[in-house]
Amino acid sequence: MPDRFSLSIPGRPQRWKRPEQVTLKGGRTIRYTDPAVRAYTEAVAWQAKKAWGTYPPWTGPVALSFVAIFDIPAGWSNQLRTEAMAGRIPHIADPDIDQICKLLLDAVKGIVFVDDNQVCAFVAPTLKRYGDPARTDLTFFRYAQLPGQITPGQRRLEAKQAQLALGLGDAPVGRRMKPYRTN
Repeated sequence: MPDRFSLSIPGRPQRWKRPEQVTLKGGRTIRYTDPAVRAYTEAVAWQAKKAWGTYPPWTGPVALSFVAIFDIPAGWSNQLRTEAMAGRIPHIADPDIDQICKLLLDAVKGIVFVDDNQVCAFVAPTLKRYGDPARTDLTFFRYAQLPGQITPGQRRLEAKQAQLALGLGDAPVGRRMKPYRTN
């Protein structure tokens, strides 16, 4: 199993958008996800699955580094274009870096790592900038752990991963429920 995983996603980096709630005729409401966001998320997940192969997802702590590269505006001078191609001009317009990150983490959850709460650090470089071609370069790092450093939460993730591998579904693992009492 690798301790480092890199992936490059072509195209303009997309932002995560909260699903909208739409009320239909008759009063029924549904949650609606923007088709562009859904398509981008599925494309990232597909590329991650293809590159990751048959390795099981990591269960321990994970660090992330990513560079979101946006197209250089057509109206910029040659000097600005040269500076942008060298990576010296940051992208300070929409989308926000945290929204890009959330979409990427949601897309690779269950492929590279079991759950996105395992991402505990962002490693330099993590930035938005201009360049050509537009893309997002991701690198995930697995933290090395000694046996005494494994937490109960990590053990639950490992049990969940084993349960899914056996085809037993996604039921809660490792937590004992207190019996319901009536007084």
